[in-house]
Amino acid sequence: MSKRIERSIFRRSYLMALGFIGLTSLISFLVMQSILSAQSDYSHLLNISGRQRMLSQKISLEGERLIHHSEKSNSETLEVLRRDLDLFKESHQLITTGTWSVPATSLSVEAKELYYGPEKLDQKVKDYILYVEKIYNQKATETYPTDKLNHLLFLLDKAVKIFENTSKNYFDQLFAVELSLMLTVIISIIIVSIFIFEPYGKKLEDIFSQLLLEKKEAVDARELKSKFMASISHELRTPLHGIIGSVDLIDQDKLSDEEKEYIHIIDSCAHTNLLLVNDLLDFEKLQSEEFSISSHWMSLNILIEEIKRQFAYMANSKGLDFEVIYPKRNLLLFTDKLRLKQVVTNLISNAIKYTPTGSVKFTILEEDNKLRFIVRDSGVGISDEFKSKIFDDFFQITQKGDLKIEGTGLGLAIAKRLSLLLGGDITISDAINDGAEFEFSFSPQVRLSEETDVKDYKDQEKRTFPGLTVLFLEDNTTNQLIFKRYLEKLEINYVMGANGQEGLDLFDPAKFDIVFTDIQMPVMDGIEFFENIKEKYPDLKRHVVAVTANALKEDVEKYEKLGFRTVLAKPTKLNELIILLENILD
Repeated sequence: MSKRIERSIFRRSYLMALGFIGLTSLISFLVMQSILSAQSDYSHLLNISGRQRMLSQKISLEGERLIHHSEKSNSETLEVLRRDLDLFKESHQLITTGTWSVPATSLSVEAKELYYGPEKLDQKVKDYILYVEKIYNQKATETYPTDKLNHLLFLLDKAVKIFENTSKNYFDQLFAVELSLMLTVIISIIIVSIFIFEPYGKKLEDIFSQLLLEKKEAVDARELKSKFMASISHELRTPLHGIIGSVDLIDQDKLSDEEKEYIHIIDSCAHTNLLLVNDLLDFEKLQSEEFSISSHWMSLNILIEEIKRQFAYMANSKGLDFEVIYPKRNLLLFTDKLRLKQVVTNLISNAIKYTPTGSVKFTILEEDNKLRFIVRDSGVGISDEFKSKIFDDFFQITQKGDLKIEGTGLGLAIAKRLSLLLGGDITISDAINDGAEFEFSFSPQVRLSEETDVKDYKDQEKRTFPGLTVLFLEDNTTNQLIFKRYLEKLEINYVMGANGQEGLDLFDPAKFDIVFTDIQMPVMDGIEFFENIKEKYPDLKRHVVAVTANALKEDVEKYEKLGFRTVLAKPTKLNELIILLENILD
């Protein structure tokens, strides 16, 4: 990827830039912390000196009261004087020397000059404390001289002013330092940008352009791959429709056992190829995360009948017993029938594939609002070394040298992902050389069907629709022949057309009950034909069905959004056409 973005593009310069900015920020932080600390100290001194100034006046009044008033209040006054004097001494000690828990603050030059210079405030405070001690000990008969007290108060006021101004100065310095450091950081970033990052700007631009180009190429390649897979699917499904349809139309009651065997082989191979095509398309969708789940109410019994019909011959042709056990009640499930059937058929086809002799048993259990679909076989089993890989893409078990396995190795991988999308999961339990057991369990909404009986496919294939007239548009001659025979077998009147233009010329809303149109046709395709019909007959009540080999779930949803009644997927079996007609007419 563009040499892994040049691997070390401007890495060293980037680290240098970060280091430079980090160092500048650290210095800024330390300087500001120092100034903040000093400013906080002087704010503290300001509070202490103010308290000391107040206490000096209060102590003077208390001393005067002791000397000139009666003894009745002496004990009370002595107690107050002692407390205030201790607080006064503590305040002075905090300012000049600190205490064991509060370190002394370095006084400014102006403060030192006041306390220890000619003014000698420190000494005057100490003299005042000594004199008050005498008053407290009742050894003094006069109050502290008024002129000395006034001078002391003047000096203490001066100290308060000095501490206040010093604190304000530190605050102003802090603002100036913050501003200068902010400008320094901004200038540093600009310098770094100009001298370190800018030289790499063009290089980065080229790399990002290359990455965008590579991304576009990757997206185009995926889209091309998806279109290729869809095209191949369409081209493979078209001849498969001819094979499967022809087999479906053959009256096997008139064939010998050997001829029936050949027919079954053809049918089995055609369905195997169809399964491979579907697996590849599903895998492509899963890889591109375009898979979705669309839930509807569906009959569990009908699904079971479809599965029994699909796998009965496959199992019999290998000499395997195929047993299906399921609830006797006719249950309706709210889930995605197509995806559920995909999960189950993948598990069963895998079981038959890996079982050379013996049996395959398919069991459905209803337990505690959960449905369990269990597929048990007597095949080769799964060794411990393969259990962790069994759901990997393209994985095939090769532990049995005498067992030839065909397929893509995608069936279980797709089934696993679909099971998770359905809100369930697949688990394995097995014993080597004694078969394997796969279980898919999930919890859909379940209710009982109002119908007491479920139509069997054998009954459905006897259905006819006399009096029904359809217009069928199909350009492929083989497909035309298959659909003609289907319609004749169902006693349906029909008119065939080879493209959309012919369909427009033939269409008469009073004549046709249903219109079937292939999607991909020359001259005019099925979608354009349908749009013309809707434009020409806005109140059209007839059903228009899309017939297509592009029958992925996403395609079906697209056609239904366009207004098609439903979609008939190719290859088409007769019973599938019958079910579609019954749904439309019902």
